[in-house]
Amino acid sequence: MFRTIIFDLDDTLLETSRLLVPQAERESCLAMIAAGLDCDLDTCLKARRNFIKQNLRTQIFESMVREVGIKPSANEIEVASAGGRAFYDRNVESHISLAPAVLQLLEKMKAKYNLFLVTAGSVKTQKQKVAILNIETFFKKIIYVDLTQKETKAQAFRNVIEWSQTPNSEVLCVGDRIDTDIAVAKSLGMKACLVTRGEYSKLKPLSPLEEPDFQVGQVTEIEFVCQL
Repeated sequence: MFRTIIFDLDDTLLETSRLLVPQAERESCLAMIAAGLDCDLDTCLKARRNFIKQNLRTQIFESMVREVGIKPSANEIEVASAGGRAFYDRNVESHISLAPAVLQLLEKMKAKYNLFLVTAGSVKTQKQKVAILNIETFFKKIIYVDLTQKETKAQAFRNVIEWSQTPNSEVLCVGDRIDTDIAVAKSLGMKACLVTRGEYSKLKPLSPLEEPDFQVGQVTEIEFVCQL
């Protein structure tokens, strides 16, 4: 059915919400408070988690600034930017690892498919994750999408199609977000599989493009989708 498979990293292969997000959101709140957000740490953390629960897709930090408010001497843009930088552009905890079953899955799939990893965030931080996880050898190529420069995954997906010489319909994209993974892949004629875990697992589709072709609870269940 498929010749090429594109994997996302955060909350797809790696349980980022459990392993990394708690510390990252704490650091981002401290950075925003230092920049002039008018609240304490607990209030900031609650505000961020409430916005995630409300299915907010983008502009988390800008929304937090508008909701909580800033001190008279602060600047809204600078406070929001401080939060985004601290959340995405950070040193990664060295204890992270992929589950043994995920490593076994990648080993099995590498023998049958062209595997690509497309991961978005701060390039420096995402490269740290890949190095700590030691997963480079599973993939034909790893593509880093720089969110700090407002990049999206669309061009990365187009590059995969070109490099792999695979018809769009024979490419499967596997990710945890219906907006930045599933919709982008389907808009390019790929098939898409949603992994329903992590912070954005409760997002509701706003268009047919955000409806996945397949849906699994854990990435290891992709074996059934691909009929391995």
